[in-house]
Amino acid sequence: MDKVVMRGMAAGALAVFAAMTGRAQRTIYVDAQRGNDGHDGSAGKPFASLARARDAVRALKNAGAFPDKGVVVEASGSFSLAAGHLVLDAQDGGSGAAAPLVIRAGAGGAVLTGGYALPSAGFRKVTDAETRSRLPEAARDHVVAFDLASVGLAALAALPDKFSGWREMEVFSGGKAMRLARWPNAGWTEIVTVIDRGVKPVDKTTGEWEHGYKGGTFEYAGDAPSRWRVDKGIWMNGFWCHDWANETLKIGAIDTAKRQITSAGIHSYGIGNSSKWHTAKRRYYVFNLLEELDTPGEWYVDRENRVLYFYPPDGAVNDVVLAVQKQPLIQMVKTAHVRLEGLRFAHSTGRAVSVEGCENVLLKGLSVAQVTTDGISVSGGRNCGLDGCEVYGTGGTCVTVSGGERKTLAGCGHFVTNCHLHHSGRLQR
Repeated sequence: MDKVVMRGMAAGALAVFAAMTGRAQRTIYVDAQRGNDGHDGSAGKPFASLARARDAVRALKNAGAFPDKGVVVEASGSFSLAAGHLVLDAQDGGSGAAAPLVIRAGAGGAVLTGGYALPSAGFRKVTDAETRSRLPEAARDHVVAFDLASVGLAALAALPDKFSGWREMEVFSGGKAMRLARWPNAGWTEIVTVIDRGVKPVDKTTGEWEHGYKGGTFEYAGDAPSRWRVDKGIWMNGFWCHDWANETLKIGAIDTAKRQITSAGIHSYGIGNSSKWHTAKRRYYVFNLLEELDTPGEWYVDRENRVLYFYPPDGAVNDVVLAVQKQPLIQMVKTAHVRLEGLRFAHSTGRAVSVEGCENVLLKGLSVAQVTTDGISVSGGRNCGLDGCEVYGTGGTCVTVSGGERKTLAGCGHFVTNCHLHHSGRLQR
Protein backbone atom coordinates (compact mmCIF):
# COMPACT_ATOMS: atom_id res chain seq x y z
CA MET A 1 0.00 0.00 0.00
CA ASP A 2 1.24 3.51 -0.79
CA LYS A 3 3.07 5.05 2.18
CA VAL A 4 1.25 8.36 1.73
CA VAL A 5 -2.10 6.59 1.91
CA MET A 6 -0.98 4.65 4.96
CA ARG A 7 0.15 7.84 6.68
CA GLY A 8 -3.21 9.46 5.84
CA MET A 9 -5.12 6.51 7.26
CA ALA A 10 -3.01 6.59 10.40
CA ALA A 11 -3.61 10.31 10.87
CA GLY A 12 -7.34 9.79 10.43
CA ALA A 13 -7.34 6.98 12.94
CA LEU A 14 -5.47 9.14 15.43
CA ALA A 15 -7.98 11.95 14.96
CA VAL A 16 -10.89 9.60 15.57
CA PHE A 17 -9.12 8.15 18.61
CA ALA A 18 -8.46 11.63 19.99
CA ALA A 19 -12.11 12.54 19.59
CA MET A 20 -13.22 9.28 21.18
CA THR A 21 -10.91 9.73 24.14
CA GLY A 22 -12.06 13.32 24.62
CA ARG A 23 -8.81 15.10 23.70
CA ALA A 24 -10.36 17.52 21.20
CA GLN A 25 -12.42 20.49 22.34
CA ARG A 26 -16.10 20.01 21.62
CA THR A 27 -18.60 22.68 20.60
CA ILE A 28 -22.30 22.39 21.39
CA TYR A 29 -24.57 24.75 19.47
CA VAL A 30 -27.73 26.40 20.81
CA ASP A 31 -30.04 28.59 18.74
CA ALA A 32 -33.12 30.08 20.41
CA GLN A 33 -34.98 30.64 17.15
CA ARG A 34 -34.14 27.66 14.91
CA GLY A 35 -33.05 25.09 17.48
CA ASN A 36 -34.87 22.13 18.98
CA ASP A 37 -34.06 20.36 22.24
CA GLY A 38 -34.64 17.08 20.43
CA HIS A 39 -31.68 17.79 18.15
CA ASP A 40 -28.11 16.61 18.76
CA GLY A 41 -26.54 20.03 19.44
CA SER A 42 -24.49 20.10 16.24
CA ALA A 43 -24.08 23.20 14.07
CA GLY A 44 -26.72 21.89 11.67
CA LYS A 45 -29.08 20.70 14.41
CA PRO A 46 -28.64 23.02 17.41
CA PHE A 47 -30.44 22.76 20.71
CA ALA A 48 -33.05 25.41 21.54
CA SER A 49 -32.28 26.03 25.23
CA LEU A 50 -29.23 26.62 27.37
CA ALA A 51 -30.60 24.15 29.92
CA ARG A 52 -30.53 21.39 27.29
CA ALA A 53 -26.92 22.25 26.45
CA ARG A 54 -26.02 22.15 30.15
CA ASP A 55 -27.59 18.70 30.44
CA ALA A 56 -25.56 17.52 27.44
CA VAL A 57 -22.38 18.68 29.19
CA ARG A 58 -23.45 16.83 32.33
CA ALA A 59 -23.94 13.68 30.29
CA LEU A 60 -20.38 13.96 28.96
CA LYS A 61 -19.00 14.31 32.47
CA ASN A 62 -21.07 11.44 33.83
CA ALA A 63 -19.85 9.21 31.00
CA GLY A 64 -16.22 10.17 31.62
CA ALA A 65 -16.06 11.68 28.13
CA PHE A 66 -15.49 15.35 28.97
CA PRO A 67 -12.90 16.60 26.43
CA ASP A 68 -9.37 17.30 27.65
CA LYS A 69 -9.60 20.80 26.16
CA GLY A 70 -13.08 21.53 27.45
CA VAL A 71 -16.47 22.27 25.97
CA VAL A 72 -17.78 25.39 24.25
CA VAL A 73 -21.50 26.11 24.27
CA GLU A 74 -22.11 28.58 21.44
CA ALA A 75 -25.41 30.43 21.88
CA SER A 76 -27.27 32.43 19.25
CA GLY A 77 -30.52 34.38 19.34
CA SER A 78 -32.76 35.75 22.07
CA PHE A 79 -33.43 33.50 25.07
CA SER A 80 -36.36 34.25 27.39
CA LEU A 81 -35.71 32.88 30.87
CA ALA A 82 -38.88 34.38 32.34
CA ALA A 83 -40.23 30.98 33.34
CA GLY A 84 -36.96 29.40 34.52
CA HIS A 85 -33.36 30.49 35.02
CA LEU A 86 -30.14 28.61 34.25
CA VAL A 87 -28.32 27.02 37.21
CA LEU A 88 -24.77 25.66 37.05
CA ASP A 89 -23.71 23.78 40.18
CA ALA A 90 -20.96 21.44 41.36
CA GLN A 91 -21.77 18.81 38.73
CA ASP A 92 -21.33 21.37 35.95
CA GLY A 93 -18.34 23.43 34.91
CA GLY A 94 -15.03 22.37 33.43
CA SER A 95 -12.62 19.70 34.62
CA GLY A 96 -9.62 22.02 35.03
CA ALA A 97 -7.97 25.24 33.91
CA ALA A 98 -7.08 23.71 30.54
CA ALA A 99 -10.52 22.15 30.11
CA PRO A 100 -13.10 24.82 30.95
CA LEU A 101 -16.78 25.07 30.16
CA VAL A 102 -17.20 28.15 27.96
CA ILE A 103 -20.63 29.61 27.23
CA ARG A 104 -20.19 32.24 24.55
CA ALA A 105 -22.22 34.26 22.09
CA GLY A 106 -22.23 33.18 18.47
CA ALA A 107 -21.37 35.49 15.59
CA GLY A 108 -24.89 36.93 15.54
CA GLY A 109 -24.95 37.55 19.30
CA ALA A 110 -26.95 36.09 22.17
CA VAL A 111 -29.35 37.92 24.49
CA LEU A 112 -30.76 36.51 27.73
CA THR A 113 -33.86 38.19 29.13
CA GLY A 114 -36.01 37.62 32.19
CA GLY A 115 -39.25 38.93 30.81
CA TYR A 116 -42.08 38.63 28.33
CA ALA A 117 -42.14 40.67 25.13
CA LEU A 118 -45.63 42.18 24.85
CA PRO A 119 -46.79 42.46 21.21
CA SER A 120 -48.14 45.88 20.30
CA ALA A 121 -51.23 44.25 18.81
CA GLY A 122 -52.18 42.93 22.25
CA PHE A 123 -52.72 46.38 23.77
CA ARG A 124 -56.28 47.68 23.73
CA LYS A 125 -58.07 50.81 24.82
CA VAL A 126 -59.70 50.84 28.24
CA THR A 127 -63.45 50.74 27.74
CA ASP A 128 -65.07 49.30 30.88
CA ALA A 129 -66.75 51.96 32.97
CA GLU A 130 -65.40 50.92 36.38
CA THR A 131 -61.75 51.02 35.32
CA ARG A 132 -62.18 54.31 33.47
CA SER A 133 -63.78 55.86 36.56
CA ARG A 134 -60.70 54.98 38.62
CA LEU A 135 -58.28 56.45 36.09
CA PRO A 136 -57.52 60.19 36.22
CA GLU A 137 -59.85 61.86 33.74
CA ALA A 138 -57.04 63.33 31.63
CA ALA A 139 -55.45 59.90 31.20
CA ARG A 140 -58.52 57.80 30.37
CA ASP A 141 -58.16 58.00 26.59
CA HIS A 142 -54.39 57.44 26.67
CA VAL A 143 -53.99 54.42 28.94
CA VAL A 144 -54.03 51.01 27.23
CA ALA A 145 -54.47 47.52 28.69
CA PHE A 146 -52.76 44.17 28.02
CA ASP A 147 -53.93 40.70 29.08
CA LEU A 148 -50.79 39.17 30.62
CA ALA A 149 -52.28 35.68 30.65
CA SER A 150 -52.04 35.77 26.85
CA VAL A 151 -48.22 35.58 27.03
CA GLY A 152 -48.21 32.81 29.61
CA LEU A 153 -47.82 34.78 32.83
CA ALA A 154 -48.95 32.56 35.70
CA ALA A 155 -51.30 33.68 38.46
CA LEU A 156 -49.75 36.39 40.64
CA ALA A 157 -49.58 36.02 44.40
CA ALA A 158 -50.56 38.95 46.59
CA LEU A 159 -47.74 41.21 47.69
CA PRO A 160 -46.80 40.93 51.39
CA ASP A 161 -47.82 43.53 53.96
CA LYS A 162 -44.21 44.71 54.22
CA PHE A 163 -40.97 44.23 52.32
CA SER A 164 -37.72 45.97 51.43
CA GLY A 165 -36.58 46.81 47.93
CA TRP A 166 -38.54 46.09 44.75
CA ARG A 167 -38.01 43.03 42.56
CA GLU A 168 -41.56 42.01 41.79
CA MET A 169 -41.83 43.09 38.15
CA GLU A 170 -40.91 46.03 35.96
CA VAL A 171 -41.99 47.40 32.59
CA PHE A 172 -39.51 48.50 29.93
CA SER A 173 -40.41 50.32 26.74
CA GLY A 174 -38.03 51.31 23.98
CA GLY A 175 -35.16 50.00 26.09
CA LYS A 176 -35.97 52.29 29.03
CA ALA A 177 -37.44 51.53 32.45
CA MET A 178 -40.96 52.81 32.98
CA ARG A 179 -42.33 53.92 36.36
CA LEU A 180 -44.88 52.14 38.52
CA ALA A 181 -47.83 54.53 39.07
CA ARG A 182 -47.26 56.49 42.26
CA TRP A 183 -48.07 59.56 44.34
CA PRO A 184 -46.50 62.02 44.30
CA ASN A 185 -45.15 61.63 40.78
CA ALA A 186 -41.64 62.55 41.92
CA GLY A 187 -39.83 62.79 45.22
CA TRP A 188 -41.53 62.33 48.58
CA THR A 189 -44.40 63.64 50.65
CA GLU A 190 -44.09 64.22 54.39
CA ILE A 191 -46.13 62.94 57.31
CA VAL A 192 -48.09 65.85 58.81
CA THR A 193 -48.63 64.38 62.28
CA VAL A 194 -48.07 60.94 63.78
CA ILE A 195 -51.21 59.74 65.56
CA ASP A 196 -50.05 56.30 66.72
CA ARG A 197 -46.48 55.07 66.25
CA GLY A 198 -47.52 51.42 66.57
CA VAL A 199 -44.74 50.58 69.05
CA LYS A 200 -44.77 48.72 72.35
CA PRO A 201 -44.21 50.81 75.51
CA VAL A 202 -40.59 50.59 76.70
CA ASP A 203 -38.50 51.79 79.61
CA LYS A 204 -36.31 54.39 77.92
CA THR A 205 -34.19 54.83 81.04
CA THR A 206 -32.68 51.42 80.33
CA GLY A 207 -31.86 52.31 76.74
CA GLU A 208 -34.38 49.80 75.42
CA TRP A 209 -35.23 50.28 71.76
CA GLU A 210 -38.79 50.72 70.57
CA HIS A 211 -40.10 48.13 68.14
CA GLY A 212 -43.30 48.09 66.14
CA TYR A 213 -46.00 45.58 67.07
CA LYS A 214 -48.95 46.94 65.06
CA GLY A 215 -49.64 49.23 62.14
CA GLY A 216 -49.05 52.92 62.71
CA THR A 217 -51.42 55.81 62.00
CA PHE A 218 -50.50 59.24 60.68
CA GLU A 219 -52.10 62.32 59.16
CA TYR A 220 -51.47 63.03 55.48
CA ALA A 221 -51.59 66.23 53.43
CA GLY A 222 -53.79 66.89 50.40
CA ASP A 223 -56.89 65.20 49.01
CA ALA A 224 -55.43 62.55 46.68
CA PRO A 225 -56.08 59.58 49.04
CA SER A 226 -59.83 60.21 48.89
CA ARG A 227 -59.84 58.60 45.41
CA TRP A 228 -57.80 55.50 46.25
CA ARG A 229 -59.25 51.97 46.47
CA VAL A 230 -57.61 50.40 49.50
CA ASP A 231 -59.27 47.04 48.76
CA LYS A 232 -57.25 46.80 45.53
CA GLY A 233 -53.95 46.91 47.41
CA ILE A 234 -51.83 50.03 47.93
CA TRP A 235 -48.28 50.20 49.29
CA MET A 236 -46.12 52.98 50.74
CA ASN A 237 -42.34 53.18 50.72
CA GLY A 238 -40.87 55.43 53.37
CA PHE A 239 -38.21 56.31 55.88
CA TRP A 240 -40.65 55.81 58.72
CA CYS A 241 -38.37 56.28 61.72
CA HIS A 242 -34.67 56.33 60.79
CA ASP A 243 -32.98 57.74 57.69
CA TRP A 244 -31.11 54.46 57.20
CA ALA A 245 -34.15 52.16 57.32
CA ASN A 246 -36.68 52.53 54.52
CA GLU A 247 -39.35 49.89 54.16
CA THR A 248 -42.50 49.28 52.13
CA LEU A 249 -45.77 48.94 54.05
CA LYS A 250 -49.23 48.05 52.80
CA ILE A 251 -52.01 50.52 53.60
CA GLY A 252 -54.65 49.00 55.86
CA ALA A 253 -57.18 51.84 56.02
CA ILE A 254 -57.72 55.45 54.99
CA ASP A 255 -59.96 57.76 57.03
CA THR A 256 -60.69 60.56 54.58
CA ALA A 257 -62.67 62.57 57.15
CA LYS A 258 -59.66 62.74 59.49
CA ARG A 259 -57.10 62.55 56.66
CA GLN A 260 -55.40 59.62 58.32
CA ILE A 261 -53.68 56.52 56.95
CA THR A 262 -53.19 53.36 59.01
CA SER A 263 -50.65 50.85 57.78
CA ALA A 264 -51.36 47.13 57.59
CA GLY A 265 -47.64 46.44 57.53
CA ILE A 266 -45.72 46.82 60.79
CA HIS A 267 -42.51 48.83 60.57
CA SER A 268 -39.65 47.44 62.63
CA TYR A 269 -39.09 50.70 64.52
CA GLY A 270 -42.58 52.19 64.41
CA ILE A 271 -43.89 55.23 62.55
CA GLY A 272 -42.36 58.62 63.35
CA ASN A 273 -39.37 59.90 65.29
CA SER A 274 -38.31 57.93 68.34
CA SER A 275 -36.54 60.60 70.41
CA LYS A 276 -36.39 64.35 71.06
CA TRP A 277 -33.14 64.76 69.16
CA HIS A 278 -34.56 62.91 66.19
CA THR A 279 -36.64 65.69 64.62
CA ALA A 280 -36.40 65.21 60.83
CA LYS A 281 -39.70 65.01 59.01
CA ARG A 282 -40.63 61.45 58.02
CA ARG A 283 -41.09 61.04 54.26
CA TYR A 284 -42.80 58.49 52.03
CA TYR A 285 -44.43 57.91 48.67
CA VAL A 286 -47.36 55.69 47.68
CA PHE A 287 -47.35 53.30 44.71
CA ASN A 288 -49.34 50.60 42.92
CA LEU A 289 -52.23 52.96 42.26
CA LEU A 290 -54.43 52.83 39.18
CA GLU A 291 -55.92 56.13 40.39
CA GLU A 292 -52.49 57.80 40.02
CA LEU A 293 -51.69 56.47 36.54
CA ASP A 294 -51.56 59.99 35.14
CA THR A 295 -48.17 60.45 33.45
CA PRO A 296 -46.71 59.06 30.20
CA GLY A 297 -44.40 56.16 31.01
CA GLU A 298 -46.32 54.98 34.08
CA TRP A 299 -47.87 51.53 34.53
CA TYR A 300 -49.98 49.49 36.93
CA VAL A 301 -50.76 45.76 37.12
CA ASP A 302 -54.11 44.41 38.29
CA ARG A 303 -52.61 41.33 39.94
CA GLU A 304 -55.92 39.55 40.48
CA ASN A 305 -56.91 39.68 36.81
CA ARG A 306 -53.36 39.77 35.35
CA VAL A 307 -53.92 42.93 33.34
CA LEU A 308 -51.24 45.56 32.67
CA TYR A 309 -52.38 49.17 32.35
CA PHE A 310 -49.84 51.35 30.59
CA TYR A 311 -49.64 55.04 29.67
CA PRO A 312 -47.24 54.82 26.70
CA PRO A 313 -44.66 57.59 26.34
CA ASP A 314 -44.95 59.64 23.15
CA GLY A 315 -48.43 58.18 22.67
CA ALA A 316 -47.23 54.95 21.04
CA VAL A 317 -46.66 51.42 22.32
CA ASN A 318 -43.05 50.59 21.46
CA ASP A 319 -41.05 47.45 22.25
CA VAL A 320 -42.67 46.74 25.63
CA VAL A 321 -41.18 44.05 27.89
CA LEU A 322 -42.51 42.93 31.27
CA ALA A 323 -39.60 41.72 33.42
CA VAL A 324 -40.63 39.07 35.96
CA GLN A 325 -37.70 36.68 36.64
CA LYS A 326 -36.62 37.19 40.26
CA GLN A 327 -33.76 34.69 40.18
CA PRO A 328 -30.39 35.40 38.53
CA LEU A 329 -30.61 34.64 34.81
CA ILE A 330 -27.46 32.55 35.20
CA GLN A 331 -26.76 31.32 38.72
CA MET A 332 -23.49 29.52 39.44
CA VAL A 333 -23.22 27.72 42.78
CA LYS A 334 -20.02 25.92 43.83
CA THR A 335 -18.97 25.25 40.27
CA ALA A 336 -15.50 25.74 38.77
CA HIS A 337 -13.64 26.52 35.55
CA VAL A 338 -16.46 28.34 33.76
CA ARG A 339 -16.25 31.25 31.34
CA LEU A 340 -19.13 33.37 30.06
CA GLU A 341 -18.11 35.37 27.00
CA GLY A 342 -19.86 38.06 24.97
CA LEU A 343 -23.39 37.42 26.26
CA ARG A 344 -25.95 40.20 26.67
CA PHE A 345 -28.42 40.33 29.57
CA ALA A 346 -31.45 42.60 29.84
CA HIS A 347 -34.92 43.07 31.29
CA SER A 348 -34.99 41.03 34.47
CA THR A 349 -35.98 41.77 38.05
CA GLY A 350 -33.26 39.55 39.51
CA ARG A 351 -29.52 39.76 38.89
CA ALA A 352 -28.11 38.99 35.47
CA VAL A 353 -25.38 36.69 36.85
CA SER A 354 -24.71 35.38 40.34
CA VAL A 355 -21.45 33.57 41.19
CA GLU A 356 -21.68 31.91 44.61
CA GLY A 357 -18.84 29.97 46.21
CA CYS A 358 -17.21 29.16 42.86
CA GLU A 359 -13.60 28.86 41.69
CA ASN A 360 -11.95 30.13 38.53
CA VAL A 361 -15.00 31.72 36.92
CA LEU A 362 -14.43 34.45 34.33
CA LEU A 363 -17.15 36.79 33.06
CA LYS A 364 -15.67 38.37 29.95
CA GLY A 365 -17.16 40.97 27.64
CA LEU A 366 -20.67 40.73 29.08
CA SER A 367 -23.28 43.45 28.63
CA VAL A 368 -25.89 43.90 31.36
CA ALA A 369 -28.61 46.53 31.03
CA GLN A 370 -31.98 47.38 32.57
CA VAL A 371 -32.31 45.00 35.50
CA THR A 372 -34.39 45.84 38.55
CA THR A 373 -31.91 44.86 41.27
CA ASP A 374 -28.11 44.43 41.07
CA GLY A 375 -26.35 43.58 37.83
CA ILE A 376 -23.72 40.97 38.75
CA SER A 377 -22.79 39.44 42.10
CA VAL A 378 -19.66 37.47 43.05
CA SER A 379 -19.55 36.08 46.59
CA GLY A 380 -17.30 33.53 48.27
CA GLY A 381 -15.03 31.13 46.44
CA ARG A 382 -11.72 31.98 44.79
CA ASN A 383 -10.34 33.57 41.63
CA CYS A 384 -13.60 34.74 40.08
CA GLY A 385 -14.25 38.04 38.38
CA LEU A 386 -15.15 40.29 35.48
CA ASP A 387 -13.09 41.58 32.59
CA GLY A 388 -14.22 43.98 29.87
CA CYS A 389 -17.88 44.03 30.92
CA GLU A 390 -20.41 46.87 30.74
CA VAL A 391 -23.17 47.07 33.36
CA TYR A 392 -25.67 49.93 33.46
CA GLY A 393 -29.28 50.91 34.04
CA THR A 394 -29.55 48.84 37.22
CA GLY A 395 -32.12 49.35 39.94
CA GLY A 396 -29.44 48.66 42.54
CA THR A 397 -25.66 48.23 42.33
CA CYS A 398 -23.87 47.41 39.08
CA VAL A 399 -21.48 44.85 40.59
CA THR A 400 -20.94 43.45 44.08
CA VAL A 401 -17.86 41.38 44.97
CA SER A 402 -17.11 39.79 48.33
CA GLY A 403 -14.90 36.99 49.60
CA GLY A 404 -11.81 36.05 51.52
CA GLU A 405 -11.35 34.63 55.00
CA ARG A 406 -12.01 37.11 57.79
CA LYS A 407 -10.23 35.14 60.53
CA THR A 408 -6.99 34.60 58.61
CA LEU A 409 -7.29 37.60 56.27
CA ALA A 410 -6.57 35.26 53.36
CA GLY A 411 -7.49 36.85 50.04
CA CYS A 412 -9.98 35.43 47.57
CA GLY A 413 -8.34 36.56 44.35
CA HIS A 414 -11.54 38.04 42.92
CA PHE A 415 -11.19 40.87 40.41
CA VAL A 416 -13.00 43.48 38.30
CA THR A 417 -10.86 44.81 35.44
CA ASN A 418 -11.45 47.03 32.40
CA CYS A 419 -15.19 47.31 33.06
CA HIS A 420 -17.58 50.20 32.38
CA LEU A 421 -20.08 50.49 35.24
CA HIS A 422 -22.53 53.38 35.09
CA HIS A 423 -26.10 54.61 35.67
CA SER A 424 -26.92 52.52 38.75
CA GLY A 425 -29.19 52.96 41.78
CA ARG A 426 -32.32 53.66 39.77
CA LEU A 427 -34.59 52.18 42.48
CA GLN A 428 -32.44 51.38 45.51
CA ARG A 429 -29.50 53.40 46.83
